[in-house]
Amino acid sequence: MIDKWEEKYKSTQGELNLYKGKFLEFMVWTHLENAHKNQELYNKMFSGLPDGFVFSEFKQILSYTAPPLNPIQFQIDVFASPKQDSYALIGEVKNRKQESPFTIDEAKAFVQKANEFVKIEGVEKSILFVVSIGGFRNNALDYMKDKGIAWSADCRWLESFIV
Repeated sequence: MIDKWEEKYKSTQGELNLYKGKFLEFMVWTHLENAHKNQELYNKMFSGLPDGFVFSEFKQILSYTAPPLNPIQFQIDVFASPKQDSYALIGEVKNRKQESPFTIDEAKAFVQKANEFVKIEGVEKSILFVVSIGGFRNNALDYMKDKGIAWSADCRWLESFIV
């Protein structure tokens, strides 16, 4: 009897985590749509952006799933395609508790996915970023700094009134 309830709990917890992640993806999309209107705020919410980075208007913001026949299957949480000749943003989003920070293995997997995405879609100028509400392990941050990946653990991504 207890095993049945434990299984049900784990299943429900997994479903909740999926919805939490999708919610944060949606909030990041919403914020990026308006980031060009409040450069100072969004530059403060990120660390590791290139000096002088300016958020541009985006023609579309979406998630991306690899084509079915692609040998490597993956999903990109956030792809923000610029209207003008500016940087595309390619992002990974994690909405977890502090006890489960973003790891170096996840960072490496994200870089692999992003590289495959850039190859498939022919993205010329891009910045990779990770939003992880639960924070980052130190070795993951070191890896991301080394690879030029921007990051944020700012809880304001979950708020709708800051735009």
